Amino acid sequence: MSRLVKSFLNVNHSRHDGIHRAETILENVRAGRVVDDLESWVESALDHPSWAIRNIAVKVVRLASLKIHAHRLCKMLLDMKQVGFIRRNAACALAEIGVGCPETLQSLEKALDDPYWEVRTASARSLASLVSPDRRLEEILISRIFKDPGHLNLKLPIIFPGRIYRERNFEVRMAMTWALGTCAETPRSLQAIRLLIQDDNWKVRNTALEAVCIIRLQRVKLKSEIDAILTNIDLSSTDFEPVFQIRQTWNCLNHSMGSSGNSRAGGD
Repeated sequence: MSRLVKSFLNVNHSRHDGIHRAETILENVRAGRVVDDLESWVESALDHPSWAIRNIAVKVVRLASLKIHAHRLCKMLLDMKQVGFIRRNAACALAEIGVGCPETLQSLEKALDDPYWEVRTASARSLASLVSPDRRLEEILISRIFKDPGHLNLKLPIIFPGRIYRERNFEVRMAMTWALGTCAETPRSLQAIRLLIQDDNWKVRNTALEAVCIIRLQRVKLKSEIDAILTNIDLSSTDFEPVFQIRQTWNCLNHSMGSSGNSRAGGD
């Protein structure tokens, strides 16, 4: 056997052992078992040449809530050399370990422009779990969802609502809509949600209604603006489900308000 072949086999065997050890550590951390030298392993694994091992290390940081590595996660989130799965998991981990420092929030905000839609989704969800009412973030989210902030003044109903969106992926719009509900500081959030309630996708419409619920419960000064947007809501769903989730959300919202708005229901 040539030296070249032996060298290749040794490298491949070493890589397999490294991944096996990483998976074992992840399994032990997930099960709540003590792992010897966990900190030193994570420290080296986050810079490992293998993306698979780096990805497992990010998951371990999240599960073990290793806040000391928040800075590293921020760098990995914004590093386009990292594979998309790692950037996405870094965004999720930052929320799980609960470090809402300026660096974390700024990194998540920048990641809202990531080319990979799962990273944008995870970043929006993480921001939603870390922020309080914030006018600046409110404007950032609006600018990421819509092509032109002037669209917030459009009259309803909107023909072809997809034309007003900068964000084309409906799952990202859902996450950003939820985040908009948690950070709402001014009536502009409700102006944006008023348009999102008209979305072509029922899941986005449902999330918009959930965002209204959040705003109504947490932002007393915005309650007077809510009634005006809860008219002519399309509660139809294209999914074959025995119960429409959007109809349930609508019923819960109306129950909490002690009123009933106008809606359209049915299946497409």
